[in-house]
Amino acid sequence: MSKKGWALFGGAIALSPLVYMGLAKKRFDSLFAPTRDRDITECCPDNSASDIYKSTLLDDLTWLRSKNHEDMVYKSYDGKELYALRIKSHDAHQVVILHHATKADHYAVVHQARIFDALGYDTILVDQRVHGRSEGDYTSLGFKEAIDLARLVDILKKEDPNIKIGLYGISLGAMTVMMYLAQKVSENIIFVIEEGGFINAKTQIYRSFKDKTLAFGIDLLYQKWMTSKLEDIDALKAIRGARVPILFLHSQYDEVVDVKEAKELFDVYEGPKDIHIFKTKTRLGAYLLEEYPKVIENFIKTL
Repeated sequence: MSKKGWALFGGAIALSPLVYMGLAKKRFDSLFAPTRDRDITECCPDNSASDIYKSTLLDDLTWLRSKNHEDMVYKSYDGKELYALRIKSHDAHQVVILHHATKADHYAVVHQARIFDALGYDTILVDQRVHGRSEGDYTSLGFKEAIDLARLVDILKKEDPNIKIGLYGISLGAMTVMMYLAQKVSENIIFVIEEGGFINAKTQIYRSFKDKTLAFGIDLLYQKWMTSKLEDIDALKAIRGARVPILFLHSQYDEVVDVKEAKELFDVYEGPKDIHIFKTKTRLGAYLLEEYPKVIENFIKTL
């Protein structure tokens, strides 16, 4: 064990094991357990943008009600019932699957869906496991969610073998679409857009703690519930062998995930790629900027 590991372990055993794991479980639940039955206008993680977010969301919901849409319900590899909202606007055989941030749901990506709809794509807005209407116990920060995505891709391919599929994900969703690339990537995938993603889950979780003691217990609990390790959620490793065009999006002054991580992901990736850094302090609110739709459009035009 490393010196850091021994230091964390020493801090852990300084407390009663039962008390320690109880505290770790409470924090673990706050990070990985679902948030259900909330007001959908509270999706925005940045209070400074909440007013315009709510105003935009109401407009987005009006747009959504005007569209031809249907529910999709399907089973995950481990038997969970998953939900997505499918919006059909075009006859073209192309669709974008959109993935929301943690503790949100498919409503949080309606605005982005409008952008892709205007560009001629049908859209599928996913409730990732444990979120919205989808079942599950805990989010895995992209590990199991990527397998769920592969299942959805297979369903779409069976419906239409020639379908062209784009993937979009923000925050947790960004990790989902990047972790998908660690699997055998379907030839139907034509592009990936990740926004606000981090490089490694363990590093990100540990960084969020001022007192690192509980991080050790959270690591153990993650391994118990997910049958994988936090350190296995690694975007750099996941994208390394892929060759699908990727657009990396990030906010310049993101205080949760440093913009350096987006630049490192871009530098490492060897496939077709582009990057855009929005000069905003709002971590996940760049889609409200006037320039945002054009950035998406310009990337898609290069495909």
